[in-house]
Amino acid sequence: VMAYTAVYVFGDSLVDCGNALDLAEWYDGLPLQDLPEGAPTEELGYFKGRFSNGYTFTDLVSNKAIGLVSEPVFPYEFEDPWLGIPIDPFEGDPDGNNLNFAYGGAHIRQGDEVVPDLDMQTDAFRDAVDGGAPPGGLYLVTAGGNDIRDLAPTGSNPVAEADAHAELQRCADELFEELAQLVDHGAVNLCINGIPDVRAIPHYDRDGDGVLNATEQLRSDAATAYSIYLDTLIRTEVVPALQALGATVTYVPVMDYVDAGGQLVTGALS
Repeated sequence: VMAYTAVYVFGDSLVDCGNALDLAEWYDGLPLQDLPEGAPTEELGYFKGRFSNGYTFTDLVSNKAIGLVSEPVFPYEFEDPWLGIPIDPFEGDPDGNNLNFAYGGAHIRQGDEVVPDLDMQTDAFRDAVDGGAPPGGLYLVTAGGNDIRDLAPTGSNPVAEADAHAELQRCADELFEELAQLVDHGAVNLCINGIPDVRAIPHYDRDGDGVLNATEQLRSDAATAYSIYLDTLIRTEVVPALQALGATVTYVPVMDYVDAGGQLVTGALS
């Protein structure tokens, strides 16, 4: 088993360890503002700012590798989405070898969301380490699900296939570009998680009757098709291209392990 000196995390709600909650609480502290709906609070059953009821898998990997779960970096380099300036310009570089730059709701490519996309997250990391990515670190990346949700929304018809494929190609290209920059700055060990089947989220059943009608099924099917498309691009284009740069890349499939109902397929792990 390889010993790592650090673990760094990038991505979305699947791996966020508290950045989005810290951001929500910061907004809650402003005059005339309330805690944003959907913030992963303890009252809603979430665990220490995670979008889960316990530590995320990146926390567990980090704890196994270096004896520490990951820690959020907010407000480090977070820019006000309307003014485009840091909300805390005097915030010092985050300390530690277990830094988590992921935000719930984040995309590979920036959409309407106010949280940092992958580009902003990796920029913040490079600034935090003054450009030199520790070669002994493990870099965990989980992103893309929210980009797919934008293309296959639950409340309206999906984006046309050709347009969706073009956008997903741009997502794959952006993923490669950002990770290639990390490699160029010294990162060696990358772990990229594949795309989950986005249709597994329950919201495609809009009326909550447990059965997808024709319209709901159309949207759900598009979510699966676009999930497979981006996952394939990552596996067949992004990973080999990073390996060609000299990086050690571990690709972890997610879709193979979960069925359409979001349940673990036990046989898939054998």
